[in-house]
Amino acid sequence: MTERCGRASGSSLRWSWVLLLALTATPGCAHRGTSGHAVTRADSAPAVYPLWFIHPPAVPTGVGFSLPGHVTRGPAYTQAVEMAGRMLAWSTHVRVRGERLYWRTPDGRLESGGQKVELLELPELAPDICQLDTLNIDRYTWVVAHGRGSVIPVPAAVASFTPSAPAWIAVTPREPGWHHALGIATLASRDEPGSWELATYRALVELAIGVGARSGDLEKTLTGEQAGAGRLVFDTRMQGFHVAARWRDAHNVFVLARVRADRARTMLETSDDG
Repeated sequence: MTERCGRASGSSLRWSWVLLLALTATPGCAHRGTSGHAVTRADSAPAVYPLWFIHPPAVPTGVGFSLPGHVTRGPAYTQAVEMAGRMLAWSTHVRVRGERLYWRTPDGRLESGGQKVELLELPELAPDICQLDTLNIDRYTWVVAHGRGSVIPVPAAVASFTPSAPAWIAVTPREPGWHHALGIATLASRDEPGSWELATYRALVELAIGVGARSGDLEKTLTGEQAGAGRLVFDTRMQGFHVAARWRDAHNVFVLARVRADRARTMLETSDDG
């Protein structure tokens, strides 16, 4: 099924119920039906995914999926649309601003002590610039949000993740003209989509830090100076962030993300509130 995207607030990470109602009521939607996109399998293991989820296209794309109800527009469809909308907004344009605390251990390693992050300048997704495609695979409803004119193969071939971890998990790729980052999240058995979204978010933050971050000593707090403590401050604007690859094992999900170097820049030198 194909639809046009409704509007999403640029200042929020969640698509509003107004958007969902607009999607339901839009008279110009071209409904291709979900029956032609259903993929049935007699076996339940291993889990299968759209091939383009494992090996994503090199275009800004948002993917959401959730356990379906008995009708297309049940709660699962709503959750999948919201997730796909957030992912497409991040991929289109985002400013990632925040700071991360860290501690240096006696052997020289850095350990994270928490972070505060804001996602700013998120775009409005209007019907004339994006499109939704929907399909069902096994028990899940999938929604792909992408720019109008880009081609996503729906219905999709399905595949399983390889048993062995790909090389990019051990060594983050280095490619001239690109920034790469890895995001990892624990696999939640009752919320696998949420695990993938968290890993994507973490990859986005790591990209922002990799593009340009400023380090400094941690200011004195109520508990006093912390020996070996410091913080990273980052403020990065990106366009065209996208997921390059995904993989999972029985315990974690992994997302490799990248952005072109000429479409990502730090704002620390120009920001007044740095």
